[in-house]
Order: sequence, then C-alpha cells, then structure tokens
Amino acid sequence: MITSRLCKTLFAALVLLVSGFSFAQVNSAAGTDVTINATLLESLTVNLDALTVSIPLTAGSAINPGLTPINATTTWSLASGRAAVALYAYFDSPVALVSGANSIANTQFTASVDGGASLPFTAIVPFGPAYAVQIFNQVITGANRTSSKESAVALNIDLSAFPLLQPGTYSGTLHFRAQATP
Repeated sequence: MITSRLCKTLFAALVLLVSGFSFAQVNSAAGTDVTINATLLESLTVNLDALTVSIPLTAGSAINPGLTPINATTTWSLASGRAAVALYAYFDSPVALVSGANSIANTQFTASVDGGASLPFTAIVPFGPAYAVQIFNQVITGANRTSSKESAVALNIDLSAFPLLQPGTYSGTLHFRAQATP
C-alpha cells in the first residue's frame, strides 16, 4: 500500500514535470520589424504685432507717418539647400488706399526698416505685383537654418504732390510675405 501510494505520487510528480515543459516560452522568428519614418517639414511664418496702423494725414505734406511701426517676426526652419529667406511688404495694386472715389497710390508710400532709409513701394516681388518693399534678405547657412528675425517697419505717406486731397478715411491692405529660395 505504501508502495502503491508512493508510485501514485511519483507518477503525479512526473506528469506535472512533463506538462511544465510543454508550456515553456515560445518566441517568434526574427524579422518582424517596423521601419519608422519621422519627418519634420520645413516651416516659414510671419507674425505681425499690429494688424491695423493709423496714419493721420495732412494734405500737401511729405511727412505723414504711421503712429506705430509694424513689428514683423519671421521664423523659419529650413532643409539644406535653401540659400536665403526674404521678407516683403506689398500692395495688390497701384492703388494702395481708397476713400470713395478718391485714392492714394502705392508710390506715395515709403517704409523705413529698423530706422533705415525710406524705401518706396516700387520693387517687384518674386511671387506677384510690383508694388513692394523688400524688408530683408537673410543668407542661410548651417548656423541659421532654424532661426528668426524681427523687423520694425515704419510707414509714411508723401502727400506733397496732393495739396487738394479730399478729406476721408482711406483704407487698404498691406501684405507681408516671406519666401525661402533654393
């Protein structure tokens, strides 16, 4: 009886031992990999600190400055192969501001960038009209591929040739646009 009980216990231990081997870990074959591609796209943005500029006018006066400059912050993160970043301010047409049937032409506007000389709005931009001022042109190197530049743009309207300009509120839109070139 003791032998029978001992045999049964040994048999049970053997069954448990053998069944334990049948539930051991199993690994899949190598080669079930995932390729990861992470892409950071180029970016180029312009942010303006003022979306409205007031300019008090005096007919016949060459000096009609905007009350505040426009601070334009251009920020970029560019891929290799880019040579320069330029910022432009431009009007859509030769008529910059309108008040009813009266208007002020883009050629009457000037912009002073960072306190520099006054520039007329007569430059041609690479993406559109010939009613522009180039605010800056920054050469791109490995050191400034990701960077930013702030430019203070002060506007003036020369009305010296228009002593009889009609009173009114003249309004229009000045666009700011940056471009990165190869």
